[in-house]
Amino acid sequence: LRLYQDSVFIKRKNKDGITPWHIDGRMMPFDTSNIITFWIPLHAIPSIDDGGTGLLFINKSHADFSLPYWNGRGTDFDEEGGDSYLFNAYENLKSRYGIENVGDDRIVDNNPGVIGHYMPLDAGDCTVHNGWTMHCANGNQQNLTKRKKKRKDADDNHTTASTFQTRYAIAISYVDSHAEVRHDIPGVGKNVNRNSARGQSKSLDFLGDAEDMASYAEWIGDVLPRTQFEHDLLPDVWPPPS
Repeated sequence: LRLYQDSVFIKRKNKDGITPWHIDGRMMPFDTSNIITFWIPLHAIPSIDDGGTGLLFINKSHADFSLPYWNGRGTDFDEEGGDSYLFNAYENLKSRYGIENVGDDRIVDNNPGVIGHYMPLDAGDCTVHNGWTMHCANGNQQNLTKRKKKRKDADDNHTTASTFQTRYAIAISYVDSHAEVRHDIPGVGKNVNRNSARGQSKSLDFLGDAEDMASYAEWIGDVLPRTQFEHDLLPDVWPPPS
């Protein structure tokens, strides 16, 4: 098992909206199904009814192979340069899973059992998901939806206002140590003498999402595609060294 990256996620109070449905594996440079991410809030996250912005998951979506296979990669733009998508797997979520897609500031869970979440969360809790599980997070824009929504406390018969605050979390992702980097990753192997190594790359259209490029930019040029490799910036963490 290899450490791939750690990230800090900040969702600012009254400013940041929904994190759209996405799949971590599409942003990573590897060809593997063996990816796992730990999402760790740095403070308490309230319940979803009280504005919690923890992760929401589409249950079992990591096994929904036909969604991207038959519905495109989600990033195929109009060949004439327009803004419309020819294919977008994410736009089929409502018909496929019976849920509302990205909306104003909140995801509507109108099909219980399809969307999973673990809110409320305390500091020290974490959620763990497969790298191919589709997930999102609700927005933190109180002015759009909550406006200090009040609820009745059944225990002591008083009302309390939902608490909105800037949300901080870290995510730590791990990948199979045997995972190979794909040929289509920009800059892969550019620092390697390919005359003395196998796995030479050719220029291909980039197939993934570009969000993680800054994360792997420091090491991607040092490894060849489709080869087993080691790199100091991607340390093996399991099994422990003997």
